[in-house]
Amino acid sequence: MAALAFALSPAVDAAQGDNALAAAMRDADTLLAQVQLGLPDPDVMTLEAIVNRQPLGNVFVRTVGGIAVEEAALLRWRVEFPAAAVVTADGRRFVPIAALPGAVANIEQRTQRLVVTVPAQLFHPSSVVLTTAANIVPAPPPPSAYVNYELFGFGSRDSSYGAALLEAAVAGPYGIAIATGVVNSSEVNGGQSGKATLQDAYWRYDDPAALRTWIAGTSISRVGAWGRSLRFGGVQYGTNFTLQPNLITYPVQAFPGTAVVPSTVDVFVNGSRVASQQVAPGPFNIENVPVVTGAGDVQLVIRDAFGQQQVLTQPFYASRQLLAPGLDDFTISAGAERQNYGIDSFGYGSGFVSAYWRRGLTDSVTVEALATGDNAARAAGATIDFIPGRVGIVTLGGAGSSGDAGGGALAIAGYQYQGPRLNFNVRGTWATPNFRTPGDDTVNPLQRILFAGAGYNFGTAGTVGAAWASQSNRGLPTTSNGTISYSVTVAPRTFANFTLSRSLGGIAQTGGFLSIVYAIDDKTFVSADLTTTRSQGSTDTVGGATLQRTLPIGEGYGYRLRATTDEQYLAGGIYAGPYGRYTLDVASQNGVTAARGTIAGGFGTLGGVVFASRPIVDSFALIRVDGVQDVPVLQNGNFAGRTDRDGNVVITQLYPYSANRITIDDRNVPIDITLATRELLVAPYFRSGVIADFGARKVLNALVEVRLADGKPLPTGTEVTRRDSPVAYPVGEGGEVFIADLALGVPYDAQWAGGRCQFVVTADAKSPDPVPRLGPVACRP
Repeated sequence: MAALAFALSPAVDAAQGDNALAAAMRDADTLLAQVQLGLPDPDVMTLEAIVNRQPLGNVFVRTVGGIAVEEAALLRWRVEFPAAAVVTADGRRFVPIAALPGAVANIEQRTQRLVVTVPAQLFHPSSVVLTTAANIVPAPPPPSAYVNYELFGFGSRDSSYGAALLEAAVAGPYGIAIATGVVNSSEVNGGQSGKATLQDAYWRYDDPAALRTWIAGTSISRVGAWGRSLRFGGVQYGTNFTLQPNLITYPVQAFPGTAVVPSTVDVFVNGSRVASQQVAPGPFNIENVPVVTGAGDVQLVIRDAFGQQQVLTQPFYASRQLLAPGLDDFTISAGAERQNYGIDSFGYGSGFVSAYWRRGLTDSVTVEALATGDNAARAAGATIDFIPGRVGIVTLGGAGSSGDAGGGALAIAGYQYQGPRLNFNVRGTWATPNFRTPGDDTVNPLQRILFAGAGYNFGTAGTVGAAWASQSNRGLPTTSNGTISYSVTVAPRTFANFTLSRSLGGIAQTGGFLSIVYAIDDKTFVSADLTTTRSQGSTDTVGGATLQRTLPIGEGYGYRLRATTDEQYLAGGIYAGPYGRYTLDVASQNGVTAARGTIAGGFGTLGGVVFASRPIVDSFALIRVDGVQDVPVLQNGNFAGRTDRDGNVVITQLYPYSANRITIDDRNVPIDITLATRELLVAPYFRSGVIADFGARKVLNALVEVRLADGKPLPTGTEVTRRDSPVAYPVGEGGEVFIADLALGVPYDAQWAGGRCQFVVTADAKSPDPVPRLGPVACRP
């Protein structure tokens, strides 16, 4: 073998430090392996590659004049190499390891592995996407319809009043149509008057994949940085980012790092761990770190399998006021302005049109434009938001108008900074006398608005804040208001807040407010407060105490008790049941007592089920546990209701387009009922329904007595199986075997040491026992 090794040996690679004999034996082994693999070039072999301690599969390696690796492998490994170093052999392109500065390679002949160490800087940077909550894709909503009602009544010794708010909706895969109205009735001194008014009526269609929404009917226009919001009747089409709640719309910085070997990166934002991710060797960029709004720092803690650690820190400034580069946000509205909303059912005025658009140009610059007009005024303007370095966000903008009042102009300037402890905000708006926007028919147009605010977080010592605002309208005195506040946690579950304010304008007024709140539990709290007001030379001070329990998300109750030193007393309760929500409040002030109450609920149909429920104010779900009554249903861990005698319950406060976790407590599920799952994630459309079916199915669990053809019981320990199921059931004493979900008329196989037979159960048990005893059944060979 040694002679054969010397005869067949190629040039010995002196860089490997092998002696001539060892090199010859190694190359002989290599040649023999190549002959077995059928490789035509005796200097090319296939080895398993270990790159920076990471197995990366088999590669072609050439050993003439030093170790060279196939070019395709280096490309897969993301390793940079000079193009001039590429050599061709046997139709393949190879790159010598010596052409990679700082790289070291060695062939382990015994394990047939190529061990390569490559400096981290030679790798192409990789993009690392952190594993985050993905947007759940909502299924097209099934057809549904519902009616909400809220009945309100008020009564005292001198007067009474009643009202009803009604809403009707029809939803399905082609959108949702909603109409709301109110009916008022009043009775004063024996006289009575009443009126029914239509408030809103519209059809809405959402396209979550494209982030677009269509609305036809009553809607509200987009305003941007300076416009005026208008309610109108017509059509609207535009972007709707809420259709994908987990979508990050603001710019996210890339945070770079370098790993020499495969490592784990822990990501900390302002000291809090937010993610952990595996990274390959070489430079990397983490591009979707979920940073908080404002200034802060990100720490990347890089650990390899051997415990070596490096920490990288990088500051950032993020703002949800900006859009990610290349992301557009637009809305187009057209129709007629709604007038006397809530008074007239069909009060419409001037024609109206509006076009709003925003776009992220870079990570630090977002631009906005708005053009809007009606019969009396037309206005258009633009705004830019940008981050100068990491010291806050600047807003600059302007607009011009023309119309019945003539030509006018408006300017906006602002600056905002938000840090881990310090934040402040200043903003100003100035308008010329003739500047108007659609719907602005005031005789006292805006002259200027100024605002300044600041806050500082002292940690456990509390938070202090201050704000000042001033507004001037032409022909009216300037009104200003300044506020200073301080809040602190004074003890576990105990919070204190103090506010001092000063108003100037028509009437000068100074006020102070102090409150202390103690949380008894997550829904109940007790508080004491003191309010003092000084105006026109007199001071009024009132103290009060409150005990309150908030209403849970599903069924349950709440209450509120309050008393003050100026003889005001209030006692109120609220109960949410399976079919409605009911409130009653009784109040007394200066000896005069009044009561008010509401009854609210809904009726609807979904999935062939007609139901009564609490008011459907958000999206809703029909929960099905077929035929099983009194099964508790939880929404995101909170009790939401119990199934009725048909196994159905409707829950009415689901978040649209978000993953709502619906679970059931199966302790109330009988043993003869099997469930397909105990947890479902559902994502309904806006104000629409979704069906969450837990796949409840009645099964026959039975204790079957099985006997052989000679009448003897099956041997103890025999395994019984069904041919379409991997589950095996052991036989106990007397040939009895417990079979879950027994299939009638289906063959079962019984097998034991030295024997095998088959049996079929053909008769069902009529006993009310959930686990009946069946048999004896004959088991035949």
